[in-house]
Amino acid sequence: GAFRIDDFTHTVALIQMVLEASIHWGQFPTKQIAERSHYFRTTGLGPANLASLLMAAGYPYDSREARALAAAIQGIMTGYSYYVSSLMAQKISPFEKYSLNAEHMLRVIRNHSRVAGAMTDEYEGLSYEPIKVDHELLTEMGFEDISKILRDAWNLAYESGTKFGYRNAQVTVVAPTGT
Repeated sequence: GAFRIDDFTHTVALIQMVLEASIHWGQFPTKQIAERSHYFRTTGLGPANLASLLMAAGYPYDSREARALAAAIQGIMTGYSYYVSSLMAQKISPFEKYSLNAEHMLRVIRNHSRVAGAMTDEYEGLSYEPIKVDHELLTEMGFEDISKILRDAWNLAYESGTKFGYRNAQVTVVAPTGT
């Protein structure tokens, strides 16, 4: 009856490390794709059965509650993955093209942190106002722990990333419907 957040973040960390370890030159059909993968080390951790979780919890898909919970869980997955990526960068190195992209990458991380509620200052370089995670609603729903872990994950991702960079330029993906 509860979302096991510690197990979730532990699993996110393990899978992010496995995805990073799976990147190698020989797996790609063309040299161009192989080079891009090597230079940026993109991974694609994504949610599975999130809709089932929402249904089991009794939240209609198109409800404020479902959107808040889904956004928080996906946000934790992404923020914690970037944190783990920064720890790998500390030990191994950032992705090869990180130095060329560091300023922009950190801006993106800060903007994601703002959406997650970890930072409260103004967005940078956006021409629109993103939809923020509704922490007040999460608290009303009894998910204070998820709300806190979301903020913590993005604080860790940014603080560690500013020191060490990131091993991966992209860590998560939401696949299109039907895949």
